[in-house]
Amino acid sequence: MRHPLLSRFQGTLLASALGEALGTYSRSQQALQRKGIREAEQKLPAPTPTTLLGWYPGLTFNLNMPTVPAPWGNAAVKCARALVRTGSWNELEMAAIGVQLAADRVATSASLAQPRSRKAFISAEYALATLPLTLFFYENEPKQQQILRQTVQLWQSPSSFEAVSLAVGYAIAQGLNEQMERLTLLPRTIDYLKRSTAKPTDTLLDLMGALEQTQTLLQQDPGLHTVINRLRTHTTHSCHEAIALAFYCYLSCFDDLHLSLLRAARCGEAASVVCALTGALSGSHHGLSGLPLAWRLDRPLLLLGELSNLEVCHLATHLFTVWSGSYNQSTSQPSIAIAAPGLLRPR
Repeated sequence: MRHPLLSRFQGTLLASALGEALGTYSRSQQALQRKGIREAEQKLPAPTPTTLLGWYPGLTFNLNMPTVPAPWGNAAVKCARALVRTGSWNELEMAAIGVQLAADRVATSASLAQPRSRKAFISAEYALATLPLTLFFYENEPKQQQILRQTVQLWQSPSSFEAVSLAVGYAIAQGLNEQMERLTLLPRTIDYLKRSTAKPTDTLLDLMGALEQTQTLLQQDPGLHTVINRLRTHTTHSCHEAIALAFYCYLSCFDDLHLSLLRAARCGEAASVVCALTGALSGSHHGLSGLPLAWRLDRPLLLLGELSNLEVCHLATHLFTVWSGSYNQSTSQPSIAIAAPGLLRPR
């Protein structure tokens, strides 16, 4: 394998968490500039090494800037811990997570100045919350599809959530299986959506149309601004626009996770969701080693469920070892299962 499977588990979760933080910061900065108060922002205290400064030259971040944790992050952490604890999908635990996620989203939307923009991306956020499920059942396509559909029903989520979660789940599984190909991933994802749905709905057709448009734009490579405008005119749901942008940012910078996230951070009000999705897609392909060293160091910046960088990696490690069947609850450190390339078998 090009990258160890454990590294891909870690890369998927950590890159999505870092992407969400970077996208949220970028969105807040763009909002400040639109309001014409950039000069006021420049008077804030100077950045310190414990912030996002190490991510990219010239990037500054104010520790006093109010931040709102992403509800999907808390749900993803709870999903991962439930899988680690039980070793399988548990209906009661997943139902409780869905109830809490819905309550957290209401509370978060009430505290934001633009709750409508958050509501537009609810399906994408729900898909991000199921990332641990996507990872845990990645090697068995029918099982992964079944688990994601059961979770959709339990969480009583928007109608577009099922199609979005299936598309993201399929693409991440391709990364874990080392079957990611830049110019064929989107056509194969569209074919998968067609196969997995007996009766196409308007939301499914809208998502497939957005992905088809993204494939065309990927071949033309017209630039991010043009891509955003074209997708906006070809999609009915803002969430599908965000999904398509995430695929574009990843596939247009196929060999560089760092550049993929920096491009996704320039997607306006959708930046936090697009960055998180881009990080998950690219992280499943490049693994933990695809992230710059400065992004992997443990630092006070809190990510998913208020976990640090190292804590997110530890959670991914526990999830991987339970998936492999080698996790021992009686030990403080999980053992790592290692197999030669091509020898991993479905459980």
